This record gives sequence, C-alpha cells and structure tokens, in this order.
Amino acid sequence: MNNQTPISETARWGLNALHRAVRKEVEKKSKLGQYVIISRQGKTVRILAADALREADNAQHSAR
Repeated sequence: MNNQTPISETARWGLNALHRAVRKEVEKKSKLGQYVIISRQGKTVRILAADALREADNAQHSAR
C-alpha cells in the first residue's frame, strides 16, 4: 500500500538530482577508502562508503 503524496515533476527532478549528487560523493569516498555517516533505525552509524553503496544497490534491486 502506497500512502505517499504525489510530488510535482519539478520536485521529482530536484530529488533525482540530489540522489545523483549524493551517490557521486559516496562513490568518491568509496574509492578513497573513507567512511560515511548514515542513520540506521534512528541511530547514527559510521560505515565504509563501499559497504553503503553495496547496501544501497541491494535495496534498490530488492525494491524492483
């Protein structure tokens, strides 16, 4: 069940641009062996950027 409010095309474009920008920065950090700070179940955690990319890719594939 989808309870999300529809967003405008402009908002969708902006959100996609933001996602691409964050992905690009996390990919840079991954190549440098750096960490990223994320939120998991309401807690702030530090994980390797490469692990964050793997998790994001797995979540994206699971959502399809």
